[in-house]
Amino acid sequence: MRIPFIVIYFPHGHQVSAKEWEQGRPFYGLEQNKVYSTESIKVLMEMSKEAGIESYDTSSDFISAEHSLFPLFYPFDGHFTANGNFVFANFLSSVIRDKMN
Repeated sequence: MRIPFIVIYFPHGHQVSAKEWEQGRPFYGLEQNKVYSTESIKVLMEMSKEAGIESYDTSSDFISAEHSLFPLFYPFDGHFTANGNFVFANFLSSVIRDKMN
């Protein structure tokens, strides 16, 4: 059985919403109430493509879910909350389903 290698990129809270990851931002010198670009993920996606690595970007799923499932990230450390894990798991399960078919 051949198991494919894939990479799935996800945004950080400060790339999803101005409200996410509020308490953790100052430590890293990130501004409060600002949404940062997801350009870094686009660069990583392009690098993956050039290296022949199948990759996926979950940014739009997180950004779309932000309004209905806030918070997606803990305010102090940037890890996923249960809601963030839900968004990521749904994305991952759809990739797996597509791979199985």
